[in-house]
Amino acid sequence: MGPTGPALALACRIVLAAVLVIAAVGKIADHAQLPARLQEAGVGARGARMLAIGLPATELVVAIALLLDFHSPIPGIAAIVLLLAFSVFLVRTARRAVPCPCFGAVRTGARTTAAAAVVRNGVLVALAVLATGTAERARLLGTTVDFVVVAAVAGLAIARVA
Repeated sequence: MGPTGPALALACRIVLAAVLVIAAVGKIADHAQLPARLQEAGVGARGARMLAIGLPATELVVAIALLLDFHSPIPGIAAIVLLLAFSVFLVRTARRAVPCPCFGAVRTGARTTAAAAVVRNGVLVALAVLATGTAERARLLGTTVDFVVVAAVAGLAIARVA
């Protein structure tokens, strides 16, 4: 990854962890409505109840792993798998013409187009790929600069979609 690689990997891990925590908190805050939204999107009643509990828990576990295990690519890989699964779900909901309950949209009633949400997830997957690098020996200045850039890119991707 080069001399700035560890700082970039750490910055991506921090941004992804923040995104996953925000997504999990949005789902937890609207836990009463989430199963119904998941059912509208084609998930069975039992699966919707399980996902309403398991999904935010999984997002939080991956977020914590991204921040605690700097030496392993596994948290980044877990983030990639999670984001790709979300993208598959988005494509399936688009076919049903049902909006995704992403990022607290359950509570706000905000609607996101599937195409825009898949693009957003593509940006986040790219960050997750970079997060598979080791953050060992990351320096504060480099990490701070990289964090600002990565956070701005992720923020724009999410804001454009929301």
